[in-house]
Amino acid sequence: MRIVSYAEERIYMQHADPLLRDVATIIVETGIRPGEIFSAHGEHLNLDERYIFIPTGKTRFARRTIPLTNRAYGVLGRLWKPGMLYEGPATTNQVVMRRHKALCKRLGFDFRL
Repeated sequence: MRIVSYAEERIYMQHADPLLRDVATIIVETGIRPGEIFSAHGEHLNLDERYIFIPTGKTRFARRTIPLTNRAYGVLGRLWKPGMLYEGPATTNQVVMRRHKALCKRLGFDFRL
């Protein structure tokens, strides 16, 4: 396990497609796991109080309320719709993971979201 540098993050974000960039921004800013993003419902997001609630997980510690940074708030505020935060076949966890792996290979990076 290693920490991605700011330079690597900047390069990654510059080359990522919009969906991957949005998901990566939420992950970097909140520490939310990719699967948690795609299983989040609109009612788990409170934009007025600037937090997202993760209601499920393997342990009681996985269920948590996460404050939103300005960057995460901006992305989630733009994407929020009633129902799931991400909907449709192009916005599944597997699609994002494939795009992430392809981008990392292209850039010569080796890290997990």
